[in-house]
Amino acid sequence: MKKFFLLCVNIFFFIYSFFVSPVLHLFAGANSGCRFEPTCSAYVKRVFTTHNIIKGAWLSIYRLLRCQPFSFKSTSYFDPAPLPYCHKSSFKG
Repeated sequence: MKKFFLLCVNIFFFIYSFFVSPVLHLFAGANSGCRFEPTCSAYVKRVFTTHNIIKGAWLSIYRLLRCQPFSFKSTSYFDPAPLPYCHKSSFKG
């Protein structure tokens, strides 16, 4: 189930990056891209591969709400995907 979902996410972002994103840059201007590094699409792919579907969806929505691509701000921020939580009991030492 997760592999199928990841395939759908990858197809969606492939279509977005080659068809939708250039149209947005055409209408909103060249500086209207993602202001975060990594880009929102790379962030979402990383979140869904490292977390479960529910947490990945929550982190993706939260990131997209913070993105505001039409704010026309030239500042960029480094915002990597969070690492999955590991319980202390899972470490042996």
